[in-house]
Order: sequence, then structure tokens, then C-alpha cells
Amino acid sequence: MEESFASIIRSLASCITGSLIMVMAIYAWQYMSASLSPVLRLAVSVILGASVCVAFLWLTRKELFYEIRGLITRR
Repeated sequence: MEESFASIIRSLASCITGSLIMVMAIYAWQYMSASLSPVLRLAVSVILGASVCVAFLWLTRKELFYEIRGLITRR
């Protein structure tokens, strides 16, 4: 079964969009925090990136968000 290039891009569109939003948020933070310590900037960048990623996933793909959360919290 062959898939067209357009269908592959459509399936990746939400991932690409989320990544671009995360990049913009981290870039804005790095620009605003240029005078702070590099360790603090890195720590906040990691937390900000993860938060933006989780928020975007929750807003756009709630069923996938809950499935991932279930896999993480399952014991």
C-alpha cells in the first residue's frame, strides 16, 4: 500500500506545528533572558519546552494526551 507524500505530510502537520510553537517559545525566552545565568536559562528552557509540548498536545489531541498519560502513570 503506497501513501502519497501529501497524506504523509498531513499526518505530521500537528507534530510540525507543535515543534514550531515550542521553538518560538524557547527562542523568545532565550532572547528575553540573555542577561541571566546560562544554567538558569537552560533549566527554564527545558521546562518551558516540555510545558508547551504538553499543552499543545492536550489542546489539539486530547485522546492521545490521555493515552500517553496512562502509559506513563501505569504501574
